Amino acid sequence: MSARGADSVIERDDPVVVYRTGVLYEADMVAEALERAHIPLFRRVETLGGLSTAMPVSPPPGLLPGSFWAIAVPGKWARRAVRFIGKLPVTQQLPATHRMPGVRDLFQGWTWLFVLAILLAVAWTIFRMYRG
Repeated sequence: MSARGADSVIERDDPVVVYRTGVLYEADMVAEALERAHIPLFRRVETLGGLSTAMPVSPPPGLLPGSFWAIAVPGKWARRAVRFIGKLPVTQQLPATHRMPGVRDLFQGWTWLFVLAILLAVAWTIFRMYRG
């Protein structure tokens, strides 16, 4: 088989996020358990906007709101990793998107009233400034 033929045989195996949490020790527990089970993994930090970067070697204990610690595995290992994580004593809810859980609730009700009050205060200040 030629080198070109060998390249076409290699399958593309994109990473799949199998665990996402806002708590560092849970991410560490999952990563360590997967390493002991010899499941390849990637430690990531995900933000509200969908940006994903490698987890730093010495991560801070807290994150900005809307950021998550994430554990990703190669696609062919995803099912095995999810079953394995299901047996661990960690939070089992995996947010389906990169968005912070409850973001819709955050921007309803009192938050909109607060934003409206700030906008009215700014508009009133500008009005008084140019009024003379």
